[in-house]
Amino acid sequence: LKRILSTLDDACGRLTESTMSYSEQLIRIEQQDNDLCQTESEVKKQNAQLTKQLDAIGKKRQKAIEEKKKHDKQSQKLEKKYEEDMKRLDDEKKAIDTREIKRAQKQKDLAKKKKKQEEELKKKQKEHDSLKKKREGEIAALKKHVAAIRSKQELPGFWTKFKGVSMDVTAKLGSVPKFDQLRIPMSAKELDALRPFCQSLGPKITSGYRVENPFFWQDYCNYRETSAFTYRSFTKSPVTSPITPTMTSSNVPPWIKLHLESNEQFLFHGTSDVVTQSVIIQGYDNRLGGGLLGNGAYFAEDVNKASGYSSKCTKGNVMTIALVCLGPKPYMFGGSSQSFTKPPKIGSTDFSHTCVIGRNPREFVLYHNHAAYPLYILYYT
Repeated sequence: LKRILSTLDDACGRLTESTMSYSEQLIRIEQQDNDLCQTESEVKKQNAQLTKQLDAIGKKRQKAIEEKKKHDKQSQKLEKKYEEDMKRLDDEKKAIDTREIKRAQKQKDLAKKKKKQEEELKKKQKEHDSLKKKREGEIAALKKHVAAIRSKQELPGFWTKFKGVSMDVTAKLGSVPKFDQLRIPMSAKELDALRPFCQSLGPKITSGYRVENPFFWQDYCNYRETSAFTYRSFTKSPVTSPITPTMTSSNVPPWIKLHLESNEQFLFHGTSDVVTQSVIIQGYDNRLGGGLLGNGAYFAEDVNKASGYSSKCTKGNVMTIALVCLGPKPYMFGGSSQSFTKPPKIGSTDFSHTCVIGRNPREFVLYHNHAAYPLYILYYT
């Protein structure tokens, strides 16, 4: 029993020790459990903080993703724009290269053209110099011709007041004589000599005047010579016979020598006594005459046709006889009427016809004041 008790005591002691050890362990376990609870609380806190941090990181990540998408989109736009810009630059470079090639080619063409133009210019300059020299020669010849006309040609020999005076009378006379000084009364003998050449008008003539206007005669002669000179320049040859003969030599007084090269004729013009004053001073004003062929000075080879335009005054009806320069190229008009202001051109040349001739009974229309000179003013019944 004692052994058992002793064994039990030992066992109780060991049990007590074990219990104490267990209690200590429980205390430690509780302590550890408390530590774990505290640790778990801290972990939860940390987890909460981490969760917040993760949420913040997630938001940042989402924002970063969105920004990345936005950046990627902008990058794509920039890349596309870059590609477009590069393509545009390439196109511009190609265009510049093409333009440069064209410019170089154009420069070559311009150089060739310039060279050709310089050669043509030299050729034209040579031709111009040749023409200029030729024209200067022609002008010199014309001036010489005009000077010869003005200095050598005499006034009509049948004139009485200015008989024997040279063409250059302006320096000799100083001023234009008065109207009455330019019309010289015709003597009965002179009228009788003229009657046979006035057709049916001859026996009816009662009185008349001879017009001696050296100033206008000079203008008429200059026009006459210019007309012949122009024709010679145009045909390269002189006129040898009248191109449009209107009257035979038997119809022209022998003291009047017609100028062959200018196709000069002896024609009639019916008018009024008032108009004769201006006719004596300045000739036939083509602006005042009107008819089927426009404004011009009208003349006829048939005295009866001209008589139809004569007006009556106290001395009788008035008729003028004129030397008319028809020129080497009259225009034969076959129509009934046309309002000419000047004769038409000769074909495709720059030369114009010198007058217009109407149908039978023919009438001759002049469009230049110096193309006719009034020789006589006659009064008839």
